[in-house]
Amino acid sequence: QDVKFGWRSARANAAYSLVAIATLGLGIGANSAVFSVVHGVLLRPLDYADPDRLVTLLHADRNPVAPANMIDWRAQAKSFSAMAAAGAWSASLTGGERPERITAMQVSEGMFPLLGVEPLLGRTPAAQEHLPGRHRVAILSHSLWRERYHSDPSVTGRVLNLSGEPYTVIGVMPEHFRFAPFWVTDAQLWVPLTLQDKAASRGGQFLRVFARLAPGVSLGQAQAEMNGIWRQLQQAYPAENEGLTVEVTPLTEHAVGNLRRPLLVLLGAVGFVLLIACTNMANLTLTRGSARGKELAIRSALGASRWRLIRQLLTESMLLAIAGGSLGLVLAVWGVRIIRASVEMLPRAQAVSLDTNTLLYTAAISILTGLMFGIIPALQATRSAAAEALKEGSRGSSGGLRGAGIRDVLVTAEVAIAIVLLAGAGLLLRSFLSLRAIDPGFATSNVLSMEVSLAGLPDYTGERRTAFYRDVIREVSSAGGLTSAAIVNHLPLGGDVWYDGVHAEGRPLPEPGERLGAAYRVCSPGYFRTMRIRLLEGRDFEDRDTAGAPLVTIINEKLARKLWPGGGALGRRVTFDNPLKTTPRWRVVVGVAADVKQRWLTAEADGEFYIPFAQDGTHLNGIGPASSYMTLVASTNVPPGNVLRAAREAIWSVNKSVAVSRARAMEQVMAGALWQPRFYFTVLACFAGFALILAVIGIYGVIAYSVHQRRREIGIRLALGAGRGMVARMIVGQAMKLTAVGIALGLAAALWMSCWMASLLHDVTPADPATFLAVPLVLAFAAAAASYVPARRAARLNASAALRSE
Repeated sequence: QDVKFGWRSARANAAYSLVAIATLGLGIGANSAVFSVVHGVLLRPLDYADPDRLVTLLHADRNPVAPANMIDWRAQAKSFSAMAAAGAWSASLTGGERPERITAMQVSEGMFPLLGVEPLLGRTPAAQEHLPGRHRVAILSHSLWRERYHSDPSVTGRVLNLSGEPYTVIGVMPEHFRFAPFWVTDAQLWVPLTLQDKAASRGGQFLRVFARLAPGVSLGQAQAEMNGIWRQLQQAYPAENEGLTVEVTPLTEHAVGNLRRPLLVLLGAVGFVLLIACTNMANLTLTRGSARGKELAIRSALGASRWRLIRQLLTESMLLAIAGGSLGLVLAVWGVRIIRASVEMLPRAQAVSLDTNTLLYTAAISILTGLMFGIIPALQATRSAAAEALKEGSRGSSGGLRGAGIRDVLVTAEVAIAIVLLAGAGLLLRSFLSLRAIDPGFATSNVLSMEVSLAGLPDYTGERRTAFYRDVIREVSSAGGLTSAAIVNHLPLGGDVWYDGVHAEGRPLPEPGERLGAAYRVCSPGYFRTMRIRLLEGRDFEDRDTAGAPLVTIINEKLARKLWPGGGALGRRVTFDNPLKTTPRWRVVVGVAADVKQRWLTAEADGEFYIPFAQDGTHLNGIGPASSYMTLVASTNVPPGNVLRAAREAIWSVNKSVAVSRARAMEQVMAGALWQPRFYFTVLACFAGFALILAVIGIYGVIAYSVHQRRREIGIRLALGAGRGMVARMIVGQAMKLTAVGIALGLAAALWMSCWMASLLHDVTPADPATFLAVPLVLAFAAAAASYVPARRAARLNASAALRSE
């Protein structure tokens, strides 16, 4: 009966109902969308068996491990029931119209059993398939199986050509499977890793090690055991292992990364938005309840108990909340799609969805919302005695002044919460603008990049490989719209960063494990000109810097200061070999380049050196020469997207068998480096804008209703000679008093919140004066604007008409 009457009441007051459903739908929908992100990224378990027992064993800063060390760990550690390793692999898949570069992984024996995931089709590699010569089998990702092989169930047994070698498909992984969740997250294919030929290597660190804690073993116990094993290995092999550490870290922690606090901030912010929506609805319901005072008084006089009336009013609120929640679910579907489409770099983005947990969450907050905005108006509306309410109704009042104080408190709370959200958005905006102003040290406009892979073309080695890339650079540079081109192993800010030790001639030999480390890149002549990286001293690489010529290098300013604090780097000699282990090969410093941001935009540049591409094979770094692919960079005199096709055709004019992939402008690389702060600011700014709109609506509603209640008083004031300007100022002043109290409370809360989100800010203090001055001014101006219309209406009131109506 309550539901039926509530439904009739909602239909009879369609305007009120539609406003309520829209307001609640926006608030609940935003909460559901953000909860989907938080649940998918932070709360949802990884899609492996018993994922809380999975850990990684890496050196500091997620750095990889040498094969021999991993083999020793697996043989000696008792804290793990299983241990396996993986390495990144870039393969060229042929058989289509054009060769396709595939992001793949090589996994050691036992990796899939360790994860506890069974393939959708086929099987995983057997032990003997990790032996040299028997390892050419492959497991496809679900996406590669669907897109390239059209979900063919008979794909197992098919032979693929990967980098010129035949691999037999033995399985397809389930759709939800992603490995690894923090590194090479876009792997499309997995093949066996053979370690037999690398079992003695401790210098080439390229493996990520994964393990499962043994039953009853804690993370602390495993870390303690690994520390002991590592000390023994450092003593046995000081030249390779000294100075390194081993970190046992839960795999989930790596998958989440540094997103926990930012996402919790966003969840709290969207909760504030819903709280403002509830406050607005409470105000609206209070106003409607006042208008229904006579109806409720008649019900009470006819014998209805107070609890009976409260139940009826709460039922009506619940109906609106459920309708708003239903609308919110529809909006949340769109919101999740927008988030997944616009934030491709979000970790575990594929896990963000409207699943059962989100549906339950939406249902819960819908019910809670109905209670929150319905309980106070219900209590207030049923508080009056029947006779008193009927008397008030006979006087023509809409409910007296009893609810005015509650409405004022609710509006003050709205303003305070809006201040908190606006301050947070303002701080993130200032931080984002500060990040965008950082000079990365290279060109961010009119530069195109793409990866060119020679995988599967074994004849392209040595001089022939050098000649191929020289021809590619020549053809691309002469294509229409392109002005210069060069190659580099990895883009700054957009690719991997390799490090090696460096030693300057004439300096004391380093102790084991104390070699000075520096990032390095392999590039061709013209790289600095194409990327517009300043050469502070010396010259660029030239065509004469070949494999048979004297070895040369260019170092950055940071490394030059470290090696020769007094200056004079040009002409000095350095080596990247370990002088404790081998006769060093010396390279002459022919140039000093400006520092370039390498891995993080906010971090200081590390020391860095550059090697001519033609001399890369002479670099004894323990890893070997550059990988099978290089990144082509080309400067343009038109938007990079306009010359993408021309650049590809120029590359294929040299050889149609090479794979070209990951074409992107440097603006996209920079956008990728800034995706997190941009995402946080955009979402919080949307919430803050919504909160500001709701707060303004709340102020307008309260002031407009106050003017309606005070018609008699205003009429008397005007009849006694009060000027219309005085009346308008009185009404605006009422709004500004409420706003001022809300601003004061909100600023105090915002200061506390800003300290909690300090880790999200760059070059901005949590108590940034500009933000905390601008935000109150914006809200005060909005409040004044919101109260202007009711104030104008009050000032234009006809005194005699107002008194006659009373």
